[in-house]
Amino acid sequence: MRKIILICLFISLLIPSLIVSQVSSFSPWKRINAALLPIVASDTVGSSGTRITKAWLADLDSTTGTIGTLTISASSAGDITITKADPSVIFNVTTATDTDFWVGVQDDAGSDDDDTFQIGDGTTPGTNPFLTIDTSGNVGIRTTTPIARLDINLSTTSSVLGNTLDFIIGSNMTTANYHANLGFGRVATTSDKAPTVVSFQTINATGGTYGDLVFGTRSVTTSTTAPTERMRIDNAGKVFINDTSNINMAIGLTINQGANDDEIFSLKSSDVAHGMTAISETDTYASFAKDDGLIGGLRIRGITDAASGSVAPIQFIGISGGAADTGKTASDFANIMFSPQIKSGTGAAVVGADGNLLSIRNSTNNVVIFDAEGTIHQIPGSDTSFDMMTAQVTGTPTLGWNEAADQFTINKGLALTDSVVSNTIDAITVAAAATTFAVSSNVTKITGDVGLNTVSTITGGVSGQTLTLIFLDALVTISDTNDGGANTIDISAAFVSADDATLSLVFDGTVWREIGRAIN
Repeated sequence: MRKIILICLFISLLIPSLIVSQVSSFSPWKRINAALLPIVASDTVGSSGTRITKAWLADLDSTTGTIGTLTISASSAGDITITKADPSVIFNVTTATDTDFWVGVQDDAGSDDDDTFQIGDGTTPGTNPFLTIDTSGNVGIRTTTPIARLDINLSTTSSVLGNTLDFIIGSNMTTANYHANLGFGRVATTSDKAPTVVSFQTINATGGTYGDLVFGTRSVTTSTTAPTERMRIDNAGKVFINDTSNINMAIGLTINQGANDDEIFSLKSSDVAHGMTAISETDTYASFAKDDGLIGGLRIRGITDAASGSVAPIQFIGISGGAADTGKTASDFANIMFSPQIKSGTGAAVVGADGNLLSIRNSTNNVVIFDAEGTIHQIPGSDTSFDMMTAQVTGTPTLGWNEAADQFTINKGLALTDSVVSNTIDAITVAAAATTFAVSSNVTKITGDVGLNTVSTITGGVSGQTLTLIFLDALVTISDTNDGGANTIDISAAFVSADDATLSLVFDGTVWREIGRAIN
């Protein structure tokens, strides 16, 4: 009996020692919340040669029994390593209807470097992934095969601008004039500035707010230099380049050239290669610029790379939606109009007397000027004869200036309102029993009717016109009516024609009066 008691006492002392040797090298264990834990925090569980096969941690508890945390101390030299196919960590919340998440690696066991790191929801790793990082460093949101550094797949689409959002910066901006910046380019330190930015600037911070889209760049390599605003699209739809406002514009484009005097707007085409690079780049076919570097004005230039016979360098086309205005008063309209004005206070007024309205130049020299009264001034450049006007019809009628004779020249007849005065010689055969005829030239040959004619009026005259009648027979008598009636004839005595006889008259607007007569 005594031996039995000694054996039991030995076993009771040995068993706790064996248990402690498997859990802790030095310290006994204690039970907290139904769990067996080492008393000393530095004790180990298992060893490099003897590892725990499985472990479930229902709670992370402190020695006081309250909820604690799993901590890897700063002095630890090791890491937490999960080695398995598709290693993942599952975050399974206690409330069944709340969202669970997982994070882990999805591998294809292909012995190659093409697996992905993903984050998704649920408790089954690999399903419903939200974020994917591939081995090239590409990040995909809602796509498992990102093809760019950041690839966002549209989970929902809409035909309405801004109806759904896939990326947003500055959702908490509630202060006016603050910027939400998206930078581009090299930024090496926290004091560096991005060389290029696209920014949203809050203009009105109340309610849902609104603002402008701003683009900025810098032209120096100093990394701490902030970019300068270059272009802005404001909240009303106006576009500004090197400017921020224009009170005279509701929607449109404003470009501020600053102190530069070159092209402010150019149009190019790869089809064009004019070669006039001293004027503009060879593929530029149109440009806008200041006419004078200091006082402004607009110069529009059109350039072609072919002769003007095949295409016009500049062409104005005005297409009316209906019939063109046919009025000829000062207030009527035309399909293409030029409206010169001069400054008047803060506005503009009409050009004064003799002011030049429009000029046409041959390169840098005026050849035609239209003035405020509508007078056309032709400028040949020197005292020389020149054609002032030529009609491109049969016979090429021309109005010109003869410098040597110091007079205008007309190689055809001159048409005046309601009548014709011509330097050509007309021929008239007076109708039977007719007492009148109409003239259309300053010199007219008259043939009478065999039944004789006595003429008392001549129509078609223009006030101040000198008329010479050349008679071809003795069949016409020009009577002296002398009553002051319209188109009547007041001569010294009745004139009886003869072959080659002439009668010269002048018209005062009412009556023909005799200048002279001759029987040749």
